[in-house]
Amino acid sequence: MKNTLVITLLGILLHSCKKKHVCWCHTENIGFGEVEIYDTKRKAKKRCDDAELYGTFTYSNVTYTDVKCDLTTN
Repeated sequence: MKNTLVITLLGILLHSCKKKHVCWCHTENIGFGEVEIYDTKRKAKKRCDDAELYGTFTYSNVTYTDVKCDLTTN
């Protein structure tokens, strides 16, 4: 019983640790860049998803639509 509780608590603590994540935004053919986010996975995913909400990106007077952002952990 004690072992199960210790393992569960350890799992919860490790899950909520802050780590370096990378939010990479791109279209189907063009990558626009990445942003490093040092936070918990849940908060980093939220920030990356928020970046995707804009849906457009302008570069060199060209506006790209359908921008997607993906989160990875380093």
